[in-house]
Amino acid sequence: MDGLRPVHAVLLVPLLGGGRHASDLAETLGVSRQAVAQVVTRLEQDGYLTRITDPGDARAKLICLTPRGRAALRAMRTTAMTIEDEWRTRLGAERLAGFRDTLLTLLAGGPSRGEAR
Repeated sequence: MDGLRPVHAVLLVPLLGGGRHASDLAETLGVSRQAVAQVVTRLEQDGYLTRITDPGDARAKLICLTPRGRAALRAMRTTAMTIEDEWRTRLGAERLAGFRDTLLTLLAGGPSRGEAR
């Protein structure tokens, strides 16, 4: 998985349902269209994504996973599940569930470092 980082899964996962426009991905991810375009360009160069003409609008492009992109997502999922199993063994199911809830709360928009509480 050359050039692919775990953070790229955030952009790849929404493509599992089919091709999406860059503007749609940007809105879904809460980032600028330019940020999506930069990452898509890199992942396209590395063979994880491709851009195709939108059959409903010849002026627009859809961003789609390639077979390599799908394989990378499967590998990431397998790795994540292995890590989660290890953590469940070390922490127990209840503590792991609490840890997951805490992470989700933080990721949902809790104050970041340096912000007033």
